Amino acid sequence: MEEKQSQKEQQDWLRSLLPSPIRIIEPEYFFKALMMGYDEWAILTDEPHSQKARVYFCKPKRENYLNKKCDDFDGVVEVYDTLTFTDRAQAREELSYNRFHPRDIEKEYKRYLAGEGLMFAPPIPPATYKLKADEDGFFYSKGTNWKKQPTDPQ
Repeated sequence: MEEKQSQKEQQDWLRSLLPSPIRIIEPEYFFKALMMGYDEWAILTDEPHSQKARVYFCKPKRENYLNKKCDDFDGVVEVYDTLTFTDRAQAREELSYNRFHPRDIEKEYKRYLAGEGLMFAPPIPPATYKLKADEDGFFYSKGTNWKKQPTDPQ
């Protein structure tokens, strides 16, 4: 019972961090390869009505086009965390510092379809973006696994 409560608390925390619905505006995609074929994606986008940038951290896309009983024929991308930055330039620097590398999403998707490169589909649109709190909590927004880039002393 206690485990379910913590999962619900994590889901509520994630909802408080994220806008609803999730809007992806002129996205840039970043990729981080982890062990055992597990891939992490970061989608860099603009915050609506703001100069700020937002990064959505997500898992690879689950494609559902073969599942006739599914409502999300375009696939589902689970968003498990988010960070905001003053602008896209700062976000790109921080992503690079944390070992996320820019990716051409369409090229990666073609490679995936050809059986080259990625084991799982990248989070390419169209897709339904759903909130999904990870069992491990908020991997980046809590600060434990996100390194701040050191600033140059003047």
